[in-house]
Amino acid sequence: MKWKSVKFKQNNTVGYMVNVKASEVQNLVGIDQKTSSNKNGYQRPQSPSRVKSFQKFMQSEFCPVPLVANIRVADGKISYNDKTGILTIDNKLSSEGPIIWICEGQHRYWGYIGLYEENEVDVDIPFVLVNESREWEIANFYVINKKQRAIPTDLAEIAAMAYQESTGREISGVSIADTRKMAIKLAEKLNSSPRSPFYNRIQITGNHVVSTIKANSFHVAIEEVIKASQKVWPDEVLVAKNAEKLIVNAWKAIFEMMPDATRGEDHKKYVVLKTAGIFVFNRIIAETVDSLNNFNMTTQDDYYKLFTSEDMRNFMYDDWWSVKGDPSSNIPTAIEYGSSQGSFRRILQKMMVGMNTAIQKRVKTILTERP
Repeated sequence: MKWKSVKFKQNNTVGYMVNVKASEVQNLVGIDQKTSSNKNGYQRPQSPSRVKSFQKFMQSEFCPVPLVANIRVADGKISYNDKTGILTIDNKLSSEGPIIWICEGQHRYWGYIGLYEENEVDVDIPFVLVNESREWEIANFYVINKKQRAIPTDLAEIAAMAYQESTGREISGVSIADTRKMAIKLAEKLNSSPRSPFYNRIQITGNHVVSTIKANSFHVAIEEVIKASQKVWPDEVLVAKNAEKLIVNAWKAIFEMMPDATRGEDHKKYVVLKTAGIFVFNRIIAETVDSLNNFNMTTQDDYYKLFTSEDMRNFMYDDWWSVKGDPSSNIPTAIEYGSSQGSFRRILQKMMVGMNTAIQKRVKTILTERP
């Protein structure tokens, strides 16, 4: 394969700008999506609506923004003639298969292909090609989408973690805190364990689960429980074990108290299992780790007694978390606070006053009952 190209260099990475007709590129391109046959993929499946939107746009408009793609060093080698400006790809693969792996711009790519196949418009597709490792792809996807565009990167984090654990090497550009790694592993465990209230309830990009609980927000929320647990237990094994126990027991109590909002057919009409509830309840678990552990009050029954106490009962029923609110409530309901992080923190502040009071009363009762 040979193309006319322009070579450039940024921070020790060499790139090559080329353009390829849509009719020529299909058999060359691959996208490392997570699928049932590619469980370690780091990109999410394409969104048909986004593909169609770009396809329609390109019927009459102009898009000079290139796709970023990689010729993996294990698959092929790029050579460049400075005099002629010709780029040559030496394909090392013994069988037919993708040689150009798109790491930025998959929706535009599929839009171009749809434009060619359905509208018979064969435009030039601009590419920036590099000759790096698959790990470079993951780092590039992670940095661009997480740090610059705030697009979900849970698959890239999982793929990067798997690579780092299997090789013992870090991926340049990908920095995942230890507590974040523990949160990702714990979320996977909670999602796959039948004893967990979150069994098959967490939507990780590319998996079969369709849920209001998204992996990224869940990772962030339970990471707070892990950080709090690190202040109580001395090593990672105990931290992971006890953080899981706290989350499972507390949430089982929540599910028991609010069945409509957690298990009912209309649970999407409540915000307990949306960002608001995931944020608030996991932070309540985190902020009470130390006090509840000190008095051995971390069972499902302990949480249930605290949540049903007179100090918490105004918050702990289905309709308080309804998207329609509860006209009979004598205090503002969750939906009335709003949907921002600041709103969730105000709910947390109100509930923690009640939770701390409930804990104090419960401890006093326990102490008076002791001989």
